[in-house]
Amino acid sequence: MAMVISGKRSDNTHHQVAIDDHDHLLVASCPEPAAATMLADASSTDGLADIGTVPASGTLVVCAPAGTERKEWQVSSNKAWSYQFARSQEKKLAATLTLSSVATTENLTVNAKTFTAHTDTTVRKTGQFAIDGADDTADAAELVKVLNPGTAVTLANASVDDTLTVCGRTYTAKATAAIASKQFSQAGTDAQDATSLAACLNHKANVTLASVTAGDTVVIGKDGTTYTFTAHATTTTAASREFAINGDNTADAAELVTCINDATYGVPGITASNVLGVLSLTRDSENDVIDSITSSNATRLAVVTAVYGVPGITATVGDGGEVALTSDWATITCTSSNSTRLNVATYGIPGVTATAASGVVTLTATTATVLQAASGTAGAHIVVADTTQANVLKDGAKVTGKGVNSTWGAEPLTQYTEGYPYAYLFFYNDDAAAAATVTIDGVSL
Repeated sequence: MAMVISGKRSDNTHHQVAIDDHDHLLVASCPEPAAATMLADASSTDGLADIGTVPASGTLVVCAPAGTERKEWQVSSNKAWSYQFARSQEKKLAATLTLSSVATTENLTVNAKTFTAHTDTTVRKTGQFAIDGADDTADAAELVKVLNPGTAVTLANASVDDTLTVCGRTYTAKATAAIASKQFSQAGTDAQDATSLAACLNHKANVTLASVTAGDTVVIGKDGTTYTFTAHATTTTAASREFAINGDNTADAAELVTCINDATYGVPGITASNVLGVLSLTRDSENDVIDSITSSNATRLAVVTAVYGVPGITATVGDGGEVALTSDWATITCTSSNSTRLNVATYGIPGVTATAASGVVTLTATTATVLQAASGTAGAHIVVADTTQANVLKDGAKVTGKGVNSTWGAEPLTQYTEGYPYAYLFFYNDDAAAAATVTIDGVSL
């Protein structure tokens, strides 16, 4: 049985002396461990909490950086428990949710946040997802919207001169929208005003096509290189940077998008998109900067180089006057002048990415240290499956028979990681009748 003695020093480091199961004496100094490997809860500002709940006969998987030699875990629980260690070269904390005819008001939980099905409306800030789609695939796409983290701005009768500041840029509600002045309309319905706000936030450098003729050119400069795209009467050839103009303005813009986005002959680090013949250019990262944009004809290919939107984010119009802000690469900050008329709230699961395909939602932890999902009232209509265990290297057999230790303190557990960058602790609640309240902490050495 391992023995660990730990004391705190004046510089907030811990000096630790341990005798392991092989009678080896271990001595280490390390920073004071932060309580940051706990089960997430809805009130936590960093997506983590000090105390988590594990359902009866349930499992909680905690993943953390392993350090160079070993991981010292500390576990306390008010129920009998078992555990198992695992390691991996890449982070493998993941789960799937399989939808099957989900009904209204049925719910599920992910990292202690509840998500509820609704007849026809998705509201990100409340975790409500619509199930009015044609099938499970459509419903899964709505669920993904509320699971992926972001910031929601909900408009409710915005007044003139109400303001919203996103990443340091301020946008003002006015009777008439004027993107170049960072003004969005507040004269319509909440849904219409949300569309106006999103247009401001999404504004990027752009080119508007209007009856382009053969031989017209668009030139984009980036990183000291210029890329010239030439209109061709009938044919798009990416290798020649030629785009066809034998359709309407929208179709012609789509052909130009194809050339600009080409992996070999396009503009690296820039992604083009097209809405009704207006081609917008998006930076793929903070370091991707457009040097210049010019065209051969200011009427047929009108260029706007000024950017009035917020670089590095995407604003999406949702239901009921909601605008969802998601990060492409920028860190989102958002405040408003009135929390009722322009309500700002974060949503989703911090540190987790959700994707959907064929009615199955895949949850992948990015920065999150835990991932715990449960079907809730949805039962068999949302089947939860952990995929972590099948993709990590287990360290020996499951250790059983751990008793209640919440009254006398956390039990230290030593895991030798042997150079693997990620360490896992599988906590099993051995009580078949009641949930366990558990804390898990650890430090890498």
